[in-house]
Amino acid sequence: EETTAEERTQIEALIDQLVDPDNNKIFKVRKELAAIGKPAIPGLLTRMASIPPETPVAIEQLNLIHKTLYDITGHPTTFNLDLMGATAERQESGLKQWFGWYDRRFKRFTQREEAAE
Repeated sequence: EETTAEERTQIEALIDQLVDPDNNKIFKVRKELAAIGKPAIPGLLTRMASIPPETPVAIEQLNLIHKTLYDITGHPTTFNLDLMGATAERQESGLKQWFGWYDRRFKRFTQREEAAE
């Protein structure tokens, strides 16, 4: 709610760049999203929920989103899709873990604990 329309537009553009298979500046984009922090989490979760793990490109996109969420939150999950084990069930399990974290911690979350120290 406290994110402005401009910030949401910027976040969505960065997420588009993050999942763009032709983008060669993935680490820069991840770093920018991590710097934005909490306001980027809902957009990342929404995008993660909308990508079916049906192709190698989609699997890489999902893993990049997961890594970016970890960069922001420091929250470890068992989410891991690989080419041999990418199933809808594994994706759903990972999504449940992230959305569970979101439900329990989001309102109190300000930044990654080790970043706060």
